Parts: sequence; C-alpha cells; structure tokens
Amino acid sequence: MSDNNSEPLVSVITPTYNRSGLLKRAISSVLNQTYQNLEMIIIDDCSTDDTEQLVNDVNDSRIKYEKLETNMGAPAARNYGISTAKGDYISLLDSDDGYLQNKLELQMKRFQELPQYVGVVYCGYYIVYEPDTIHGKVLPQYKGDIFKTLLKHNCMGSPTPLIRKECFDVCGLFDESLPSCQDWDMWIRISEKFEFDFVNELLAKTYTHGNQISTNIKNKIQAREILIDKYRDQTNEFPDTKAYLLQKLGFLYLLDKHRFKSRKYYLKSILANPMDFENYMILLTSLLSKTNHMNRMKGSSIREENNIIVYF
Repeated sequence: MSDNNSEPLVSVITPTYNRSGLLKRAISSVLNQTYQNLEMIIIDDCSTDDTEQLVNDVNDSRIKYEKLETNMGAPAARNYGISTAKGDYISLLDSDDGYLQNKLELQMKRFQELPQYVGVVYCGYYIVYEPDTIHGKVLPQYKGDIFKTLLKHNCMGSPTPLIRKECFDVCGLFDESLPSCQDWDMWIRISEKFEFDFVNELLAKTYTHGNQISTNIKNKIQAREILIDKYRDQTNEFPDTKAYLLQKLGFLYLLDKHRFKSRKYYLKSILANPMDFENYMILLTSLLSKTNHMNRMKGSSIREENNIIVYF
C-alpha cells in the first residue's frame, strides 16, 4: 500500500437502528481493511439501545458518529451519511453485514484501471445465516452497460458496490418513499448514466437473521408495485423484462395468500409477452398444482433456511 495521503478517501456509510449486538462486527470489518484511507460514517437512526456507547468505546478517529433526532428509516439515514461524506468513493455497509479484509483495496485497484464513465465496481459475496452458516456464494456476472439487466433483477448484493460519489451527484440519492428495494432502484438509476465493473472475488458477507426489510413480504410487494410503475416506459421496450417483473409480483401475492391478485398479475405477464410459452405455464400450474407451481417459481423468488424466508 502507498502512503495514505496519496490514496483517495473512501467513505463507508452505515445506517443502524437498535443493532448494537451486530454493529460491532460491521465496524471491525471496516477498520480491519487493508485499504486504510477511509472514514466510517455511522448514522444512528434514533436507536434506544446502547449503540451510542458501543461506538464511543471504539478508539479510532476514522469513525464518525451521528445520531438522528427521530427515526427516519434506512434510506434517509444512508442519504444523510452520503451528504456528509468527504470521500470521492462511497461504500455502503448495513450494520448487520460485513466486509472481507481486502474488499476496498481490490476495488480501488480495479477503479484505477478503469475510465471515468465506470461509476460502480462491485464484487461477490457470501450469503450467511446467523450465527455463521454459509448458505451460498454469489459471484458477479455483469459489467459494462447493465441497465437492462438491472431493470429485470438486482444482480448486486447491498454491501458489494464501491461507487464514485459523482454517481449520487448526477443520479440523486436513495428514494426514501420506497419501503423496500431502495438499493435496486438506486442501481437502476446509476446504470442509466454510468457503466459497471466488478472484482471477481467473494469480498463481502450478507447476514440473514429475520429482522430485515428483505423478510417483510408486504413491503416487498408494495415496493415492486412502485418500481413497476416508476419504470413503466423503460420496461415497455423490453417485453420479456416486463413479463418477468409481473410474474414475480404475482408470485409474491400468492405467497401472501392473495390468489386473485396473483393470477391477475400472471395474466398481465401473458399480455406483456404473449409469445413466451412460460408465461402460460406459470398461470396454468397456479391453477392446477400448487406443488408444481411452487417448484417452478420459488427458486428465483424466495430463499429459506432456519425458518427464515427472504423475498426477492
């Protein structure tokens, strides 16, 4: 590593709310980075536990702590952190996730090899169920202009991207009106203006413990409805993408025991892309065989372990 003064500053933004038991792990994963020229901005979203004391006990000048006066939600806390960040690069870390030691170093090295129009370098990650069970590994696949890919599905884990701060100046901050999928929406908007690249290594961990936005099916349904409407003009250009998004929403409604709404969206997916036979099979299996339908749909929509279900 070169002298810190010659290295760009990376700002790690960590919103947190009543997670002092998990936050210590996230802090350690940042302070132990091989890339040392960083600041970690912890935005305490009006916690009522001992979060403030935990942070105050950490003896490292790179930690910046701010406690909000009212609970505003994770997107607003992230936005506050980004607006106060001094770094030219932004890394996002939820308080229940973690980095491997060389994450930022390898991503910064990759950025040095890339042109300015590349705004994001992401990486692979481990899917971990608490306390420490590795459920899976996800390696990156897509780079360059990945707008169409992101319009269809979120191909990045939330702790994986390192982002030029310029991206937020151009594309805006996280949409605070979304009850879920805020990061997915952000990546879509960035991909309209910037290209993406990746480090093909597993450099982060996402922990699943049940007390998360991604385990709330009603929030997930509401967010997907908003996003389908928000990107209606763009998805109209790609019938396969529009049909896929409608299928996913239909399946989430089925899981939430709204059969009528579920089939309504399955029908909409057929109308969106009537030449795709799969759309008809999804509707048919939903009518004839619950088991076959679940087997057909659940792999790309839900993940379950230790009695915890995560919705995509």
